Formats: sequence, C-alpha cells, structure tokens
Amino acid sequence: MSDTSLGPGSISILAASAETNWVPLARSATEMVTFINRALSDRSWYWGGRQKIREEILGPLDGRATERFADVVLRGARRNVVNR
Repeated sequence: MSDTSLGPGSISILAASAETNWVPLARSATEMVTFINRALSDRSWYWGGRQKIREEILGPLDGRATERFADVVLRGARRNVVNR
C-alpha cells in the first residue's frame, strides 16, 4: 500500500486524485470527452497518476484485479442509492 493510506478499493481515491493531481477531473461532459480523447491519443499523459490509481484501487495484478475493481464500483453504486 502506498503512503496515501487509502487501501485497495477505496472510493476516497477520487478525493486523493483531486488533491494530488493524479488525473485531471472533468467539470463537464465536454471536458470529460476531451480528457478521454487526450488519454487515448497520448498514453503518457498523466501516466504516473493513472498507475498510482490502479495500484490503489486494484492492488496487485494477480488475476483478481477486475473482481476488486467491480467490487469498488458496486459498493459506490450501493452507497449512492442508499444516500438518495
């Protein structure tokens, strides 16, 4: 685990991303499309930040990373449904 102490699977990764500038955070749908296109055309853009997020959310690439990522997404979705 890194020095952020978030641990694998933490939804708090979004807050950490904003604070650490790991990736740009889109403020509109148009900006999101721009960022996605840039990331697809320039794989080095924010590479270090994307790697850091992958490490924090997925943990080791041990054949279960997709399962852990799906768990993060589902827990976040459930939390949003409960909080509405």
